[in-house]
Amino acid sequence: MNQIILEAKGICKSFEGSEVLRDISFQVEKGEFVAVMGQSGCGKSTLLYSLSGMDSPTGGEVVFEGQKFTDLSEKEMEKLRLTRMGFIFQRANFLKNLSIEDNIIFPAFQAGEKSRQKIVKEAEELMERMGIMSVADHDIRKVSGGQLQRAAICRAMINHPAILFGDEPTGALNSSATKEVMDILEKIHQTGTTILLVTHDAKVAARAERVIYLEDGRIRDEYRPGSLEDAKEGKREKTLDDWLAKMGF
Repeated sequence: MNQIILEAKGICKSFEGSEVLRDISFQVEKGEFVAVMGQSGCGKSTLLYSLSGMDSPTGGEVVFEGQKFTDLSEKEMEKLRLTRMGFIFQRANFLKNLSIEDNIIFPAFQAGEKSRQKIVKEAEELMERMGIMSVADHDIRKVSGGQLQRAAICRAMINHPAILFGDEPTGALNSSATKEVMDILEKIHQTGTTILLVTHDAKVAARAERVIYLEDGRIRDEYRPGSLEDAKEGKREKTLDDWLAKMGF
């Protein structure tokens, strides 16, 4: 039996009387790669924030690794996000006064579970894998968007999270940098890390094993783009495009 790592149970979210999420329920299996799509304003990012504990739903329940968010104190929730979850956003949101490497290792120092020597060693191993070791000591304003987003992935992975959340992680990148970042995320997924990301890009969503389509704050449908062999032949993206067209995307 597959292990469930994340579960949404009847999630609802309202802002000033307006319903943004409406009775959303689904499960994410450990090691699964899930993409969430939908028109702008459908509630994609709000759903991701609710599922990751960055925001609280106004109704329903989120369960992560068997723990209900409602059973955790604010301090326990912060610790959970820091040590068991990784985050990649459209913009890297790095601290401007720190170098690339210092930004990457910062979450590990916050967690306080490893020595400085071990943290630096793991950060350098990540940067080597991501191909950015040469810019480790650079100012964040002196690297390319693709390099910055790869550094953001390093930062997200420094505490070995069980799940990686992405909110439009390629939204600010060109097609070449997007492919590079998605190649990296695919390799991370192959090591067993669960990934859940929000995207408007069918090329990005086609890398996922499952696509959830939101419409007006509800799940309208789900789709599995196809096998990895289909992906190599370009069929996976084509079948997803056809399905998205039926959704009116």
